[in-house]
Amino acid sequence: MKKKITLLFAILLVNLGFAQTLPFDFSDPIQTMTGGDGAGVSIVQDNGNDVLQIVGTGGDWDNAQINFAENLDLSDDANNTISFRIKAVNGTGSGNHALKFENGTTGDTELTFSISGTEWTDISLDFPAGLGSYGRMVIFTDFGGDGGGLDDTYLVDDISGAFHSTPVLPNLPFDFSSDNQLMTGADGAVVTIVQDNGNDVLQIVGSGGDWDNAQINFQDNLDLSDDANNTISFRIKAVNGTGSGNHALKFENGTTGDTELTFSISGTEWTDISLDFPAGLGSYGRMVIFTDFGGDGGGLDDTYLVDDISGATHLSGPPDLPSLPFDFSNPNQLMVGAEGAVISIEQDNGNDVLQMIGSGADWDNAQVTFAESLDMSDDANNTITFKVKALNGTGSGNHLLKFENPGGSNTELTFNTTGTDWEDITIDFGSGLGSYAKMIIFTDAGGDGGGLSDTYWFDDIAIGGNAPPPPSGNSVTVATSQAWNAYVNAFNVSDNGYAFGFSYTLSDLRATATATSMTLEPNIAIWTGEATNAAWFDQGAATQTALLYIEASSFIEDNTLAGSDLTFTGNVSVSDLGSEYTVVAFVKALDPNSGYATVVNNTADISSTGDFTVSATAAELAAGYIIQYGFSVTGPLADPADTTLGSVVIGEATAGVDDNSFVNVSVYPNPSNSNWNFRTGNTVITSVEVFNLLGKRVVSQNNNSTELSISTQGLTSGIYIARITTEQGVRSVKLIRE
Repeated sequence: MKKKITLLFAILLVNLGFAQTLPFDFSDPIQTMTGGDGAGVSIVQDNGNDVLQIVGTGGDWDNAQINFAENLDLSDDANNTISFRIKAVNGTGSGNHALKFENGTTGDTELTFSISGTEWTDISLDFPAGLGSYGRMVIFTDFGGDGGGLDDTYLVDDISGAFHSTPVLPNLPFDFSSDNQLMTGADGAVVTIVQDNGNDVLQIVGSGGDWDNAQINFQDNLDLSDDANNTISFRIKAVNGTGSGNHALKFENGTTGDTELTFSISGTEWTDISLDFPAGLGSYGRMVIFTDFGGDGGGLDDTYLVDDISGATHLSGPPDLPSLPFDFSNPNQLMVGAEGAVISIEQDNGNDVLQMIGSGADWDNAQVTFAESLDMSDDANNTITFKVKALNGTGSGNHLLKFENPGGSNTELTFNTTGTDWEDITIDFGSGLGSYAKMIIFTDAGGDGGGLSDTYWFDDIAIGGNAPPPPSGNSVTVATSQAWNAYVNAFNVSDNGYAFGFSYTLSDLRATATATSMTLEPNIAIWTGEATNAAWFDQGAATQTALLYIEASSFIEDNTLAGSDLTFTGNVSVSDLGSEYTVVAFVKALDPNSGYATVVNNTADISSTGDFTVSATAAELAAGYIIQYGFSVTGPLADPADTTLGSVVIGEATAGVDDNSFVNVSVYPNPSNSNWNFRTGNTVITSVEVFNLLGKRVVSQNNNSTELSISTQGLTSGIYIARITTEQGVRSVKLIRE
């Protein structure tokens, strides 16, 4: 038996990347932040050390920002100091700077700081009490106003402090008997849970600001899309009787634009409020109660009590949001009209299109929130293409395509149409952009030519390069004329830790390929060939005892599959290896520009008979990646004298595969030393089982939603396999416990 030890390659092969969680030392590319307000951001070397570089453009709000994999928890006042190092390379950076946290369970929070000179400065920012947890961090190198807009290059390093966690959030109804229903005061309001005649109520002490409010994020979006079930009721009273001004209930962070209704109270008695929200709404992640709603009567300084907030229903798990491309064949691609525009999905010669009927307002628009922020940071791949036509020919005014982030940076470009025929539009966005949560199409973009009342049709909205042809899908099976490869990763039996890896031969692996099938059996060559090798076996044991177990992979490597959707199908006719072995089919992508790290590893469990499917998208299998598909058998080294050893036999699938039946599961963070979070966008997870690489089940958890969190506590560091059972089928994924 021949082998070549390639330890570094194998370590990188199983590395799935680290999540965006503090601390940041910028030694991992995944910690690269995104520039905002024109700032250019990259990771560079400073005396041999990786640091973040932010090149300012002179804008008042030059910044670098990043979304965390898990919220950063600032709720513990004893553990919410954030420290980092920063320097201004050219010495002009002595203006206003700030560190801000957004997308949190409470309102955004920020602290300013200052630096001078060109030396590294140690910054320590102690955030106040009463905060929550936050999904995004923003470093403003120029923070507006006096001293803002300075054009310098900044280096940042060693950001640390606080800890990450998954926030425990509530859903309606609220009776304020639970601490997690405590809302957060904003614009100066102070909010607590107090007793009113022995009953828990929310108290909001106004500060006299025009917009005193209390706010809270929900665990699951509150669904106001059902017009028969979107009335919100609650009780409120002004303790001192001065609260007879303007009040409002508002819902934010939704699949549609924010929505709000005003109400009024008088006197000092409890008042029952019932607010019937209009039709055409979506679902919302945050609720805000404005005790003082600006304008006349706003800014009253009173103490309010609130109780028994109820109505509508919450979604089970995250909202079903879309991602580009849009062909409007799916109802979740229906955009939401604003400024009076009426939106629907209609038919054009049997083809689904988006219809927008303008109201004559200057800013008629349709908008949508994405399932995941749209990444426009690659200037070679941020061109938006779509088709549009104005049915009545009056739509030749100003139009606009805009991408937004709530509370963050935006980008927009105009376009024009003429006549009543379909037109192909290509909009090439500029460099230095980031990721965006929302897309808005303004058919009338104000000013000259704005306000035209027409009916528009849109179709085939996509992002890519300069209008390249869309990638075609590829399908592969075990029936192939290509050469199969083999590779072995070895792990310690004692602690599941990675030991080493090496290329192998298919026959020694006991993977037997024919023109139409593959047979997988446990490896016996190592048991015989390495019996006297102390790295493999305990030389002091009375009987031959293995110190390592292996992941044995047989695969096709075909880089022509990069840049296209890929579907790997087959049928398992025999599968009797036993519970000590885990066997999966996989599609992988390796990045040769990042040490051949495994950036995609989609798997399907093939431990039982029947058809299987593993798929990956063109976005996952990006051009330039190394693409592999095949099988892996993970488990103990096999004794050739063992007559009970089984096998897995795989041939071509027996039936066609419906693309809509694919089970798409995301797991984050992975690797993890706290929790693995599982999420599906299109199906309910009914259970998750976690197995170690010896086939032993170490975690089993039932579920009834599209999200699930499993703690890694009690598990040793190493690789595990999660078997995720959903209403649409079963999916297996590899997990790494740090």
